Amino acid sequence: MLTHLQSKPSMYSLDQIILRARALRQRNANMPSAVREKAELLLVVQHFAESAPAAARLALPAASAPLRGAAHSEAKRLGITSVGAGDDGAGTRHVVLVQAPPTPA
Repeated sequence: MLTHLQSKPSMYSLDQIILRARALRQRNANMPSAVREKAELLLVVQHFAESAPAAARLALPAASAPLRGAAHSEAKRLGITSVGAGDDGAGTRHVVLVQAPPTPA
């Protein structure tokens, strides 16, 4: 899954997320693949919420509706914005995580 993450130069660096997700995959190698994929996705969302700078965006890879729903739920739980993008018919529907910049006081 993580090899399909899309990034642009202005987006948050994924190096640490990828390392942590690989460690998770090794620790949980015997888990069913759907469960492992969901755990990895939620780890990416959590790490983005913890570490992304203000105004960062991260486009997750195209995923099934249940995985997209899990990503949106986790983002909401962690207080970050998530939006849908892509096209269901073309199989490109995905989630974009958005870390909003702080509002001036």
